[in-house]
Amino acid sequence: MSIARTSKPDTTMDRDTQIAILEGQLEDLREIEARSKGKEREGDTSDKDLTIKAQREDLLRQITVLKDKRACRDRELALSLSRRQDVVLPRETIPVATLPTEDTDEETLTKLEMLHLDDKTGVSVPRYDEDEAEIGESSAMAARRSSLKAALTRECQACNEVVQVSDVARLPCHHEYCRECLAKLFTDAMQNEAYYPPRCCRKDVSLDKVRVFLPADLVEAFLAMVPELETKDRTYCHVPTCSTFLSPDSMLDQDHGTCGTCGATTCKLCKEAAHDGICPTDANSQALLAMAQDRKWQKCYQCKRFVELQFGCNHITCLCKAEFCYNCGLSWKTCVCSDFDERNLLARAQQMFDRIYFNTMGMVETATAYNRLQAEIHRIAEDLRANHDCNHAHWRYE
Repeated sequence: MSIARTSKPDTTMDRDTQIAILEGQLEDLREIEARSKGKEREGDTSDKDLTIKAQREDLLRQITVLKDKRACRDRELALSLSRRQDVVLPRETIPVATLPTEDTDEETLTKLEMLHLDDKTGVSVPRYDEDEAEIGESSAMAARRSSLKAALTRECQACNEVVQVSDVARLPCHHEYCRECLAKLFTDAMQNEAYYPPRCCRKDVSLDKVRVFLPADLVEAFLAMVPELETKDRTYCHVPTCSTFLSPDSMLDQDHGTCGTCGATTCKLCKEAAHDGICPTDANSQALLAMAQDRKWQKCYQCKRFVELQFGCNHITCLCKAEFCYNCGLSWKTCVCSDFDERNLLARAQQMFDRIYFNTMGMVETATAYNRLQAEIHRIAEDLRANHDCNHAHWRYE
């Protein structure tokens, strides 16, 4: 049974109106119950019958509470009039919960979505206040309350703690995180760029979708750090005791930036103190370049970091998220190089062979076995070629 979308009702309602509405609902329920009689086998009780019974008891209880309150108010009024006291009693009102309407804004819909609700689903939670506590709770209502409690909790799939559903965010991969684990996900992304953007099951977690579950100060700090995390070729203040990130927006039309913290200017090319004329050759940079050439390191075409590959395939994913071929340095899948350099492949196979056979055979036996088991090394190499972690078969351009 679904709850139809309604126009936004008045937020206040007097007791007589509330009683009339509840009695109308009770009459509707009785009609439904009457139509259902005779459709079940004798002695059988369906889930629908139990639901109708629980709803009827709930309506009767609410009507009784409201009528008792009305009787008390009438008695007070009568006593006041008998004492000839001019008493103006306020029109008592009780707020009425509303369902989402046609004009529900996008932010509200997003919150409902993350809380496992949507704008077409109504969830009725029975009110339970001190007045109602005076009336005994039936076994059916107790069962409903227990069922409701179970429905309003979730297990965080990061820490396995059971928390209220309002404290759980559902991520794009459908895993559910509590507030603390979600905050850690974003904190880790700020502290280690390898974890940026925040993600689970290789699916990015949008801050806009989950910010309602995060502390305001964490959201503010994360937003402030996003420009730095998303800048590929970063420039920091050259003063060692400062090292403040310089936004690219501050250097759009010039080759240097001014630090907003200490006021120093830094060259965005050599990352040293700003200077006039052409950027001079840096001795340390030249020494690093010579070492990279000697050891055949490759430089990321995007952030200019050097990368060393000891074994594995030629598909490199840099910390800046750029993907390129280690053999030629070009963007991945834009060259004709093979996925593997045979030397790196055999080096990795040799490493795995040593680990397996050295631990089981001993040094002398292993040294003797090398001449007999070269075929095993090549078998391991072919297995690596076909089953390594890098999934080339599912490559696609984004």
